[in-house]
Amino acid sequence: MRGRPGLITSYRRDIALFRTGTQRFWMVVLLVVAAWLPLWMPNDWLVPAAISLFAAIGAIGLNLVTGYAGQVSLGHAFFLGVGAYVAAALSTETGPGTRGLLAFGFDMIIWLPLAGLIAALLGVIVAPVALRLKGLYLAFVTLGLVFLGTHLFQSWKELTGGAGVGRRAAELNLLGYRLDKDGEVFGLFLTDTQKIYFLGFVLLIVMALVAKNLARSRIGRAFAAIRDRDIAAEIMGIDLTRYKVIAFGVSSFYAGIAGALLYTC
Repeated sequence: MRGRPGLITSYRRDIALFRTGTQRFWMVVLLVVAAWLPLWMPNDWLVPAAISLFAAIGAIGLNLVTGYAGQVSLGHAFFLGVGAYVAAALSTETGPGTRGLLAFGFDMIIWLPLAGLIAALLGVIVAPVALRLKGLYLAFVTLGLVFLGTHLFQSWKELTGGAGVGRRAAELNLLGYRLDKDGEVFGLFLTDTQKIYFLGFVLLIVMALVAKNLARSRIGRAFAAIRDRDIAAEIMGIDLTRYKVIAFGVSSFYAGIAGALLYTC
C-alpha cells in the first residue's frame, strides 16, 4: 500500500518464505558471496567458517524450541555431544585409534541422520519435563543435562573412550567419496577444507529451509500460540503435550546433526 510498504495485507504473504523483493534480493547476494568466498579464502580461515556453518544448524534447532515454541533450554550442548559421539561410533571401524570401542564403519548417509535421530529420541524423553515447568525453572532443569552428559561421556568408555583418551571423529565418507581429502568435484579441484565448507553450506541451506517451512506450517503456528500464551492455546484446542514434545524432538535432531559435523572439524 502507498506509504505503508511493510504492511502485510494477505495471509499468503504473511507466511511466504520472503515477504518482500528486498529480502529475496539480499538473500541471493548472501548465498552467492557465501558460495564464492571459499574459492579464494585461505584454508586457515575456512576452518572457523565451516565451524560457523555447522554451529548455525544447531542454532536453528535451538531457535525452534526457544524462539518459536517458547521453551527455554540451556541443555543443547548435551545433544551436540550425543550427536558427535554417535556419529563417531557409527562411522569409524574397529582398528588403530578406536581402542576397542563401539565401531560400525557406516557411510555418512547413514550415520549423519542417525546421529540426529538418536539425539531427537533423547529430546523426546526429556520433553515431558517441559510439560510441568516453564521459564527459569525449565532452564535450570535442562542445564542439568549438560552435567549429566559430562558424567556420561567421561564414564561410558565403550562409546567415548573416557576422559583423557577420547576417540576418532566421524569419517566424512559419502557413498565412497571422501570429503576430508583433496580432490576434484565436478571438474573443480577443492581442498579438504573447501569440501567441508561446502558440505556445511549445503546442509545449512537445506536445514534452514526445512525449519522455515516448519515454522510456516500448522505445527509452527501451534508453537507460536504456546509461546505467546499456553493457557489460551490449550483453550483453542492445541495439544500442549504433543507440540512441546515435537519442539524438543526437532530441536534435538538439529543439535545432533550439528554435533556430528562439528566433531569432524
